[in-house]
Amino acid sequence: ESGDVTAELGNTIWYAAYDGDAWSAPMTIGGTLGFNSDLSVCRDADGDLVLVWAHADSTGYTITSDADTVFAAQADSNLWYAELTGGGWSAPAQMADLAGTAANAVIGHGASDGLWAAWTEELDAGNALYAAAWDGGAWSSAVSVASSGIQGAATVIGVGGQTMLLWAQATEDNDGDDLHSEAAELFSATYSGAAWSDPGRFTLQIADPEATALAGGTDVNAAGGQSDQGLLGAGASLTFNLDLTLP
Repeated sequence: ESGDVTAELGNTIWYAAYDGDAWSAPMTIGGTLGFNSDLSVCRDADGDLVLVWAHADSTGYTITSDADTVFAAQADSNLWYAELTGGGWSAPAQMADLAGTAANAVIGHGASDGLWAAWTEELDAGNALYAAAWDGGAWSSAVSVASSGIQGAATVIGVGGQTMLLWAQATEDNDGDDLHSEAAELFSATYSGAAWSDPGRFTLQIADPEATALAGGTDVNAAGGQSDQGLLGAGASLTFNLDLTLP
């Protein structure tokens, strides 16, 4: 936390490093005081750590501030980042300033070990999904990947030489609130090197047909990303190889 909520609300980001045997003493990342949430960190191709998170300015807000005003300030968040090199953490900087509330920030390796960040912007029409690429020193411009219905954080992976985003997306209106639709399915989009594909339902193909027989007819609901336990029973698990089919 800020340390003195009578002077300013908000929190400061702390970090600790693990050397394989023990954790270092926690230390703060300077310049991060604010309304921070949804942190994600990954090492880039140069071996440096890159941290992304949702940040909103908390300047002027104290424990005595009007609650609605504070909530509005927290909702005015954007995506920020900092990089840890041999010289320490870089000064935190805003990487995207978009309409909406930035949330669900993630960072991960895509194709050719490149780093991508993905996050949502909460809008009146629903959550939209955005992505940006890290080149080792700067971020590309934010690109819209999906326009609405995004639920929670996406996942960044590299598949077949392409970068893929996977996420849960509402597929039917739940009284106008797609943030909590019970009809969510797994969607994906891929980056070809020039642009993102249109979002599509993510499908799975079982590489080993014997896996189905071993499961006693267990069915994989590829579109929904769920499985029917069938004869396996509650709490049981089945491991098999899967091929990823890109939309």
